[in-house]
Amino acid sequence: MNFEFYLIDKILLPMYASLTLDESKIFSRHNHVINFISSTGYLFAVVDESVPLAPRQIRVKGNHLSFNINTLTLPNTPPPSFDCSLLIPRRDYLNKIVIEDGWKVLSNKQSEPRGEFQYLLYKSLKANIKSLFVELEKTRPDLNFPVSKLLGLGYGLTPTGDDFLSGLLISLSLAQSPYSHQRNYLVDAIYKSISQTNLISAAFISDACKQQISVPIQNFINALLGKDTNNNVISVVTSLGHSSGYDLLSGLLAGLPHPIERRKLLCPYIVD
Repeated sequence: MNFEFYLIDKILLPMYASLTLDESKIFSRHNHVINFISSTGYLFAVVDESVPLAPRQIRVKGNHLSFNINTLTLPNTPPPSFDCSLLIPRRDYLNKIVIEDGWKVLSNKQSEPRGEFQYLLYKSLKANIKSLFVELEKTRPDLNFPVSKLLGLGYGLTPTGDDFLSGLLISLSLAQSPYSHQRNYLVDAIYKSISQTNLISAAFISDACKQQISVPIQNFINALLGKDTNNNVISVVTSLGHSSGYDLLSGLLAGLPHPIERRKLLCPYIVD
């Protein structure tokens, strides 16, 4: 079966001529995604239409259970490009309905740890998030320690701590965030310890540092800064990955104005 490439992230255009889709360049293979490593060490993905629009993608038409690598050949001329740069509507308005719905979703997702290992993991996540916010409240925060403890912490290809930090990076991009002035400190701390997590997760969190985001996250920001009360944007975010969406939502909400007691709902796990 031949595949038609129809869209490419514009960030890939300068390196397009050097991108190759052979077996030796595959980093990981999934039902709807193949992650490749370029000759310069840059991670990019070939995805089908079932995958939300996001950074680093070259998209093919259709919805395929898997790709046959032998049929994948990039055209000489790149397909039309798309831009994943965060767009921030110019308004001071914060949609409180979207925020409240988000916290309700996290509350409903709360789960008890199963076994001692999971309990210790959840407790570590909560403690490190708490330490992070203690520092964010300071004029000149030192975020190196809490960030280094969160990177790579948790289950999955993109661990919980990484997804939380990615969401937080995006919400700190908004002027409405009480911690927006601390974003550069957070970015610096992440880059100092980014090697602690795996390559795919490091790529995603690096994109968040550069304000490169997926369409579901952009739609959430649009609803947050608009008057649309359709909470479908939240369900689309939380559907990302196995639990990544909930951890991303945690970071997004944590960076917005909120009462401190709600932080127990972040990530969202129940521990003492």
